[in-house]
Amino acid sequence: MPTLFDPKATYEYVLSTDREKPKEKQTVFTFRVFSKRKWKDLIKLDDAFHNEETPEEQIDAADSIVEMGLVEWANWPKFEYSKSNRVELDNNLTLEETAELVSVVIGQGVTKEDRKKSNSPSDSDTESSETAKTVQDSDNAKASQPSENQ
Repeated sequence: MPTLFDPKATYEYVLSTDREKPKEKQTVFTFRVFSKRKWKDLIKLDDAFHNEETPEEQIDAADSIVEMGLVEWANWPKFEYSKSNRVELDNNLTLEETAELVSVVIGQGVTKEDRKKSNSPSDSDTESSETAKTVQDSDNAKASQPSENQ
């Protein structure tokens, strides 16, 4: 039977900043496993993330990637999960935490740490930090490009 026929075809993830906390205090994000059709949508969002002109547009694209995979969360203080709670993601996650979740969605639950444990080569040793750095340094990259008049 295809994996996607299983309604429990999901995976859970705890942010690295929460892993030292007691289990009952860890926010657990549950993400869906993607079909090939959803992968096509994800690739478009990921391309948009890397090609956006402004940091605000990059952050919006990152949020869209997280939302595309997010099914629910547990142990988020004060807030129950609902698709209309995007504002809670905006108000309560740091840029680095958002980048970490983007990496998890794109990796479909296989993290950089998982790849290290299995001795598999990583696409990048700095996936999450590079994603955050891309957003933070986009203006610097534009400024360092030579102008056409030079």
